[in-house]
Amino acid sequence: MATATRAAGAGERAGERQRRREEQSASGERSLLIDDTARLLGVSRRTIYYRIREGRLRTIRARCGSQRVLLSSIEVLLREKGRSPAGALKSEPPTLQVKALA
Repeated sequence: MATATRAAGAGERAGERQRRREEQSASGERSLLIDDTARLLGVSRRTIYYRIREGRLRTIRARCGSQRVLLSSIEVLLREKGRSPAGALKSEPPTLQVKALA
């Protein structure tokens, strides 16, 4: 049983690595999902879509069809707002913390 659990964990890690590789556009530029971008900027998904429509955030389409926001455009937006992109943008996309209910 423990071997199956370890194998499943290794498969999940490999899948995560593959997902991160796919986050990069053909030019090698990194991107975030719409939800991750909204969390990072502290706004709603709707606001992210407004910024995309206004041209303030640039996006790409992943192979699976999902729309992703380019990190470079997020950095530009943060500079316009007077916030430091270094503090908001880390090497890893934001993760969601989940607590178990007792």
